Amino acid sequence: MNVLAARLCCNRIARHEPAQRPPRVIPARPTRYPLERENFDWIGYNKTIPMEEDPTGMSHDPLDRLTALAGIYQAVNCVLRVARHGTVDLDTMEPCIYSLLQVDADEVSAVYGEPGAVANGARQIIAQLTGQPQRNLELTRYVMLLMRLERTLAKRPDLLARIGEGIAAAQAKQEHFALLHPNMIAHFAGLYSETLSRLEPRIIVRGDPLHLQNPDNQNRVRALLLSGIRSAILWRQVGGTRWQILFKNKDILADARRYLAQLPDRA
Repeated sequence: MNVLAARLCCNRIARHEPAQRPPRVIPARPTRYPLERENFDWIGYNKTIPMEEDPTGMSHDPLDRLTALAGIYQAVNCVLRVARHGTVDLDTMEPCIYSLLQVDADEVSAVYGEPGAVANGARQIIAQLTGQPQRNLELTRYVMLLMRLERTLAKRPDLLARIGEGIAAAQAKQEHFALLHPNMIAHFAGLYSETLSRLEPRIIVRGDPLHLQNPDNQNRVRALLLSGIRSAILWRQVGGTRWQILFKNKDILADARRYLAQLPDRA
């Protein structure tokens, strides 16, 4: 129930009927959690998975949540690579950008392409939870910022609509340019600047100034941040919550290991 509805409900309860009539009983309205399906039409995946009224997300497949969470970690890891080294592994970056164009996927894994597409992200999750080979607190901080930014975006239907328009335009551009062509990356970067860069929390990426001053690298960073938001929305849609991040570390670690173990190239 939103604040306006709560006030209206309270006002109605507060009114008293004339003395000769018994007071009216206002039936309780069903609880509505903040994941409104129509707010995420630009993603499209919500059309294939019913939104459960379950804030814990326990009714969804844990591997679906892990896949979406790994998508966030993989996008952030690519951002840090660009910011620090001025380069990024294209095989790792491609599933992130690919996910932006998937508006009618039949399952979560298909959002990122081939099986195991977010293996890098799953490995980042394992490293953060076990310290092996080492934790990267900066990576986790950016992941948390993206999750918070996604919550802010969910309250801005105007910006969601603009993102939807931008995704449709990118699909048209793909007829002329490869997925990772600079023109495609610049388009996604511009979409991020028009929408998400105006919201709080503002994400300021730190790294080597020499690399970050390069316009192509700036576009890569912004496009990858947009893909991180896309994964954060998907993670919410399949039941992801920050409560799980805080209290379900062992389950997330087991799911990440299970995700990697099922890949065909792991004997």
